[in-house]
This record gives sequence, C-alpha cells and structure tokens, in this order.
Amino acid sequence: MIIKKIITFAFFVTLFTVSTVVAEDINLDIAKKLQVKLSELNEKAKEPLLKRHLTSLSHIFKIEEMAQSLNKNDKQVKFFNEVAKQCLEWLPKKYEFEAIRQGNNRLIFSFVSKTDHTIQTYALRLPKNYDKEKEYPLIVMLHGMGPGTQAKFISWEFKIPFNTKLDNVLSAYVLEPFGRGNNYYQGFAENDIFEAIADMKQFFKVDEDRTYLKGQSMGGGGAWNIATGTPDFWAAVSINCPAFYAKQDPYRAENLTGVPIRFWYGGKDKAYYGESVRVAHKKLQELGYESEIHTTPEAGHKMPVSEREKIDKWLLKHKRVIPKKFTYVEYPPLYGARAKNALFRSGRNGIYMIPNYDEERKLRSFTCEINCNTIEIKTKNCKELQIETGEDGLNLKGEYTIIINEKERNNIVLKSTPHPCVRRTRARGSNAKSKIRNLELEEVKMTPLWQLQKYPVRIFYDSPAHRAGNNKNCPEGTD
Repeated sequence: MIIKKIITFAFFVTLFTVSTVVAEDINLDIAKKLQVKLSELNEKAKEPLLKRHLTSLSHIFKIEEMAQSLNKNDKQVKFFNEVAKQCLEWLPKKYEFEAIRQGNNRLIFSFVSKTDHTIQTYALRLPKNYDKEKEYPLIVMLHGMGPGTQAKFISWEFKIPFNTKLDNVLSAYVLEPFGRGNNYYQGFAENDIFEAIADMKQFFKVDEDRTYLKGQSMGGGGAWNIATGTPDFWAAVSINCPAFYAKQDPYRAENLTGVPIRFWYGGKDKAYYGESVRVAHKKLQELGYESEIHTTPEAGHKMPVSEREKIDKWLLKHKRVIPKKFTYVEYPPLYGARAKNALFRSGRNGIYMIPNYDEERKLRSFTCEINCNTIEIKTKNCKELQIETGEDGLNLKGEYTIIINEKERNNIVLKSTPHPCVRRTRARGSNAKSKIRNLELEEVKMTPLWQLQKYPVRIFYDSPAHRAGNNKNCPEGTD
C-alpha cells in the first residue's frame, strides 16, 4: 500500500513538472513580425476599405495578444500562436482589393460597440463583381458554436489560400458577426448584429427590402430568437438544425406574420434538432404563416453544400412586405428596474410598446390590422405605445385614423392607464397629416425618443459607460 502511494505521488509530481516545462508562452517574434507585415501592407494600400480591413486585423491580434498574456491558458495561447503564424504566412506580398471585390476573400471589420464600448468584429463578403454604385441584397449569417475568441473567428479566413477563386459567390453581401462568440446571440451579442449592419451600411449600399437572416445550430436558434424579436427587419429567414428546444409551444411564433421561414435539418442528426424544427413548422402552419421544412436523410449536423445553395436561392427571391394584419408578443417581459435600465424596441412595423415599469411580470402584446388608412390596434398589458405612420413605420400617406382598443385616435402616442397622456409623434410620410379630434386628454411636449433609431435596438443593460455614452437625450426617469 505504501509503495502504491509513493508511485502515485511520483506520477503526479512528474506530470506537474512536465506541464510546467511545456507551458506555452506568446510567440513574441511571430506577433511582432505579423504587426510589421500588416503595417507595411496598410501603408501600400490605396483603397480605404482595405486600409480599414488591415487595421482591424492588426487590432484583433493586438487585443488577443494582450488577453492571452494575462490569461495564461496554455491551450488558447497555443492556438493564438498558430493563428498568428497562419495569418503571417497567408498574407500576400501585395494585398490587392480586387480579390475582395470579386468575393474571393472577405473583409474583416472591427467597430466599437455602443453597448459597452468594447471592440467587436464582423466578416463581410462582397457580391461578385462588386460595384460601389449599385444596391445589393444583404444576407446576415449566424455561425454555430465554436469561435470563442475573435482570433478563432477570423482564423477561418486563413484556411484557404489568398485570392482563391470561389464558384459560389452570390450577388449579395454576406455579413457574419462574431456575436460575442458562443452567447447564443442574446443580450449584447444580439445588439452586435444590428450594430454590425449599421456599421457596414456606412460604406455600402444595401437594398433595405432585401435583408435576410440565416443561421445553423446555435446560429439557427439565434435566427429564430432575432427574427421573432425584429420581424419587420427581414425579408425571409432560414433556420437550420437550430439549437432551441421547441418541444412545447415555440415562443413568439405569432410575431412572424409576413416573414417567410425555411427550416432544414439532417436526418441523421440528434433527434431534438429535427423535433424542434417540426414543432415550430407545425405552429407556423397552424397560424397560417408561410413556412416550409426540408431534410436531407443522409446528412447529420453538417449541412451539404448543395443545400446551402438552395437556401441562398430561396432567400434571394423574397422581398420585405408590410402585412395587413400582424401580432407582436414580447418575450421576455420587461418590468421594474430591468425595464428602467434598458433601451428596448419592442414591436414591429412602426408600432412599439414602451417598457413596463410595474413590478409585476406581465407579458405584453398587440395586434394591428390595417384597412386602407384605418389602423385598428388591440393591446394587452400595454400602458403606452409609440406609433410611426411614416416611411420608417406603417408607410401611410395622406390622412389616417387610428383606433386603439376601440377608441378612435389620430397619429398619437397613447397611454392606456386610468390617467393617460397623449404625445404628438413625427409624421414622416411626405403627405402625412396629424389630426387629434375630440381630445380630452392632457397633451405632453414631445421629447426625443430612443425608439426612433434607424436600426432595431433590443436590450441594453445598464452600465456607467453606457449611461455616459448613449443616454444623454433620454428624458429623466426613462433611462
């Protein structure tokens, strides 16, 4: 017994000694050579987009080097060294923008998140034979579980030799956000998607009515979550072997009016992927929504290339529409302190529910039906609505009548409390007219509303940095 204990102790001492000896350190020589190479290419580059691409690569590797030097995780340090070496070997002597213009290589762009002021990243493939004067559709692609760091996320780019000609480049932008790694595109990761879209629109012309969403596995679950939260943003959505469990009633399925949905799963994949897809598809069919389901019997969790081509072709044939009748159900409900400490756009097509400040957890919802220029809205557990009738919302022209819970109002923000107040909203349509007839409620001066941003903002959790940076125009008590 004593001899056995001595041998066991000696084994663990040896193991600790070996692990100490082989501990990984940042390869500073490669890291320095990589930064020098990126700097040289940046100086030679004439195209501003290429300069930003190279600057973004430089920032990503600098941040990752600092993180891993503090982290001291042998596995991650080793991976960083490998990716840095791959990138150094992959970079050409002369970085021509033509390789990116043809869609053979992607742009890597970093941006400062307005949510928490961290540097986030997305990859963007340009359309085949890109022309900066033309508008193109945009496909937002959500990756599956895997890239936990930004270095790992961009490492996929270095697996194919530079300027390798690709046969399946689309006539559309394909944007892939990092999405905070493996956070299922919730919270800050969800915001990053829309911030990445807003960032790329500063440089590229996008067809606003042909913006699509697709995702696989974790990205498929994220696509469902985001599409049901912002259904008016997408022309069509492809959800593939999604990592969400819809064995019971799929949450927020009612929100997908007017948004075509295409599901796919592999016949040899784990059972719950196919089961979730079938349940969600059945629910959408029961609601009378446009939904179709596809499967490849011999496939597992990995999607065949032929199916990817079918998905892209299916997406690009659709165009965004405003349905004549639609429903929006909030999930999860915002209440109490969480509601007060959040910027939240909860709604669709120009109708948004202001956060609920009650301490009770109540699920809010509304249904809207449009008949010519008459808008009839029925709400549940909703104290206040923001209604946009112009181009950024319902896109109505001329005079219009709004009926909320069987009470006629015109172009207003309505609080359905016992002592409601009414605020005039901006009518953005060129011929829109605002009339308030038989108004017996108190009028309140219009204040800047954060719901009117150009892209959907879901949830911003409160932080001192965010208060300082983004809440300057919010009225007191609503930030």
